[in-house]
Amino acid sequence: MKYITPILLFSIFFVACKKNATQNLQQNLLVGKWQVINDSSSITGSLNGFNGSSNYIGTSNDYYNFTSNENLFVREGQSLDTATYTLSLSNEQVNILYSYTGGIYISGNAAQPFNITNLTINHLTLTLPENGPTPEGYLHRVINLQK
Repeated sequence: MKYITPILLFSIFFVACKKNATQNLQQNLLVGKWQVINDSSSITGSLNGFNGSSNYIGTSNDYYNFTSNENLFVREGQSLDTATYTLSLSNEQVNILYSYTGGIYISGNAAQPFNITNLTINHLTLTLPENGPTPEGYLHRVINLQK
């Protein structure tokens, strides 16, 4: 009976360290400059009749640069965007809070919670979950990046 408390404390410490190590690994994998492979989006179910899709193919000048201090710098075409980001506690989502989009300051910022559907040492896929029904419809976006 006297060994239960030390075993329980060790177990809690081990689980806490493992979770922190997993979060640090995800953060370390995410940090760096990623080249844009493609950035695709689509709108469906629009009440105003606008449904469509686009697929931007990245060039050698396009990037997503995730810094270790949770800043994000994005260049796609002529657009230079500035944002901050945070990883969710489960490391399954990166929340991007844009300050500038297309070179234009956004008052109050615009947050987008992307699911991390693939993250390896050289490949990252971010997927914006479909939003609920709005007059603009359902927006779906997938960003594929590589190092």
